[in-house]
Order: sequence, then C-alpha cells, then structure tokens
Amino acid sequence: MTIQEEIIQNFVQFFQCMKKIPMHKQNSEITGGEKALMGYLFHAKEKVTSGSLAQMMQVGTGRVANALKNLEKKGLIIRERDDKDSRKVFVSLTEKGREEVIKDFKVFERNVLSLADRIGYEEMLQFSKECLKIKEVLVEMSQEKEGSTCSD
Repeated sequence: MTIQEEIIQNFVQFFQCMKKIPMHKQNSEITGGEKALMGYLFHAKEKVTSGSLAQMMQVGTGRVANALKNLEKKGLIIRERDDKDSRKVFVSLTEKGREEVIKDFKVFERNVLSLADRIGYEEMLQFSKECLKIKEVLVEMSQEKEGSTCSD
C-alpha cells in the first residue's frame, strides 16, 4: 500500500467512525444546523441578519429562515426589526439560547478532555495543531476554488 492510499484509508475510517460517535450532547430538539447557527450568534461581535447567517453557513436564505423559525418557537432566539430599515431583521440568542450553547460546549469540553486523558495531553495538543493546519489549507483551497471562506 502506498503512503497516499494509507492516508486515504485512515481518513475514511476516521470520518466513518466520527459520524457514529457524538462528541457533544445530543439534543433531539435542536438539529446540527441549528446548533451551528446558535454558535455563530453566541460569538457574534455585532448585530447579525438572517442573510449574513445564510452567507456564513453557505446555505440558502430559506433554509436559514426555517431554522430560525424553529429556534424562535423553542425560545432560543429572538428576531428584531431594524429601527432605521424595516427590511432588515436582526437575530440574537435569548438567555435560554445562550445557556444552551454554554451547556453544549461544556459537554463537548468534557468529552475532549476525557479523550486527552486516554490518549495523552501532548498527543492531543499536537493533533489539535495539525487539525488547525489542515483547516488553514482547506480554507485556502476553498478560496482558490470558489472564493468562499471558513471563519473561526
């Protein structure tokens, strides 16, 4: 087997396994896409529109609107019209939404540290650094291909 074949085989096995093993709390009421939206809103430094959410997630505005409708029904986000331009609608997390993001992150954090306990902290640190290198290359490749971005 060539080194290229071994790399591909290892990645296939890794990603097949990762699909089956959740690293964060599974809340059946909140989809992965909704969690991604909530995470973006949690870290946003300025007001966010549904259009900017769609652009960030690289999905259609209809899909984002549907996710926001579901999150609003669950009391996790609120939508507010811009006072100056009624066509603009800003989206933000409710206190309940912020608490949900924090709770999910704590579960994720516990799982990562548990993994580090088993593998070793130095190895996990090195792995995380390699993951960031891979992310940087993937961002570059994506920008070269489509002019799109992948923000932190």
